[in-house]
Parts: sequence; structure tokens; C-alpha cells
Amino acid sequence: MNRRNPILERPEAAPLTARLGNCPEAIAIKTLEATTQLRDGKLDMDQREIPRMNRQKRGVPYAQRRLEGRTDSDTFFSSIKSVRGFKCVQLFVHLITQYLWIGLLRREKDNHGAYQDFIREVGTPNVLLTDNAKSQVGNKWKEISRSNLTQHKCSAPDKQNQNQSERKIGDVKRRTAYTLFASQAPIIFWCYCLQFVVYCLNLTARRRLNWRTSTEALTGYTPDISHLKFAFWEKAWYYDYNHRFPESPWKPCKFIGLADHQGDQFTYKVWTITDLATEKWEGGRDLTRDIVIPRLSNNPPQRQSFSPLNLTMLCSLNPVNNAINERLANHGAKPTGSTRPTTPRDRATTGGPKRNHESGRLV
Repeated sequence: MNRRNPILERPEAAPLTARLGNCPEAIAIKTLEATTQLRDGKLDMDQREIPRMNRQKRGVPYAQRRLEGRTDSDTFFSSIKSVRGFKCVQLFVHLITQYLWIGLLRREKDNHGAYQDFIREVGTPNVLLTDNAKSQVGNKWKEISRSNLTQHKCSAPDKQNQNQSERKIGDVKRRTAYTLFASQAPIIFWCYCLQFVVYCLNLTARRRLNWRTSTEALTGYTPDISHLKFAFWEKAWYYDYNHRFPESPWKPCKFIGLADHQGDQFTYKVWTITDLATEKWEGGRDLTRDIVIPRLSNNPPQRQSFSPLNLTMLCSLNPVNNAINERLANHGAKPTGSTRPTTPRDRATTGGPKRNHESGRLV
């Protein structure tokens, strides 16, 4: 008897038709043609008396989205260190869907972490093409590709045209530089601007995709862009939950992007402004807030007030006010939804209700 696994007999697996909800055998055959079984044998956790809880031993790579076709990747650098200390970027592009993904890096040798994040957030590429840089053909990249069953290829020397991520890097650089110039944002905020530009490119319709977006081509769902309400470095107000009395809870800020991994779609990243008059950004910091509104003036937003028209409509919708208005109308008085209260002069001119001195009631 095996001491590590004392269980001698195990029941056979159920038939495929039963595992597919007792579907017909013909449907099961078509299902096998339309699906994959990269790990059809027993997992290591199934062969142990005490199941292994380590996620790396439970077939995690087989649960990721597989990206059909080829995915290209390359590293590009910035001549200026960003406000967060980044110096280089690792860009990935899925050729079939033209979906872009970037990983901000402080050192080029850390680009294997961007490769892992791409697999975790987007999917596992079937084929990955890079250049012959040492950081992209090292043991760390090979180990990640082997564990995820990814075929890793390299372009020929001095043949940048074989790697289509080179062209996408040029497009992203051009769009980022133009956005920084149009918004008059400090150049050290290029890391935030780059993330915002790539996010917008994935939500932009493309001719080669029959005027569909890259996000829809990748996920199969039509994306919603209701949360794209601000331009980069646009003036805004954010609501500070920890404000102190008697300060206003609305604080000035600059919009710098969307918070993908926090809150809902309407959660944004803002940069605080220390001086409202000069819009001085030095000394500020980035915050994640879910209540952000455009800043149309330098005055903080005030409590929303009802216009006379809206107030009249609200009063007319109330059945109690309707009964009061009908009663007052019979006496010639103004309804409760009027924008100006009734004065003695109005009562005299319109024949409004008068009080009986004996009973004290309106007549």
C-alpha cells in the first residue's frame, strides 16, 4: 500500500454525456470538436490523500482565456522619468482583435512581471512574438511560456517590421504626446496619460474590425462608454468624505484616468491641486474617488436648488397639494405651487379668502 496515497481504488469517471448534462451522444461529439481539454488527466490534487491547496498545482494556467492567433510584444523607453518613477513600458498587442495592453516598468529587467500580468488580466497567448532582447528571451520568460503552454518566437535580427507591436508603439506615443500637448499637462504625467490613451484606443471602433471595438472583439460584449466623461487633465471637483468642518467637502482636482481595479466603472483617478488660483499641482497626490464632477467655475458646487418650474411641478404631483389647490382655487387664492406667496394686496385685488370675525374661519 502506498503510504502517501492509501486509497487503493477510485471510481471511474462518469461518461462524457453525463458530465455534459446528459446530452445526446452526437451533441457530445460536436462539443469535443468545439472545445479543448488541455488537462484531461487527473490533477495532482486528485491523487493525494490530503489535497494540495497551492493554486500553482491546481491547473491555474488552464483556466485562463486563450488568445487565438499571435500576440506581439516589445519594450520602449521614455527620456523623462514619470511622476511615479517609471522609465519604460512593455506593450502587448493581440493581432486578431488589435487589443492593446501596457505594463509600466521602472527597470527593463522586470518586464517578465508585465508578461505575467498580461496573462492574468487579458489571457494566455497561444503564440508570442518578441525581439531578441536578453530580457525577453531569458529563463524567466521561457518558464512563464512553458507553464502556460505558449509558443515563444523571436523576430529576425534588424527586422522590426516582423513585430507589429513596433507600429503600435509609434501610434501610442504619437497619441500620448498629442494628448499631453492639447491638455497642457506636465510632461512627467506621461504614465497616466499613456494608460488613458491605451484604454480609449481599446474602446475605439476600427476599420479592420468592421467598425467594431477591440474590447468587443476580445470579449464578445459591446462595451459601454458612459463613464468616459472627462478629458485628460480636465478641471474637476471630487467629494472628500473626510473633510473637516467648516470646510467644503468639494475639493479641486485634475482628472488623470480611470481606476480599473477599484470600485465600479464610474470610479476615477484624480490629482489634487494645492493652489486653486494658480492650479499648482506640486505637492498634490493621486486619489481614487467615485464622486467626481466637472469644474465649471472656481466656486465649490452648491446644494442643488429647485427652479420655480420644477417646484410647481412637484407640488402638482402631490395629491395633498392638489386638494389644497382646488380648495384655494374655489376661494380665488393662488395655489401652493406659486413662485410668490400671497400678499394682502393680492387678496384684495383677486377677491381672495377673507376671515369671518365671529367664527375665525375662511369664507
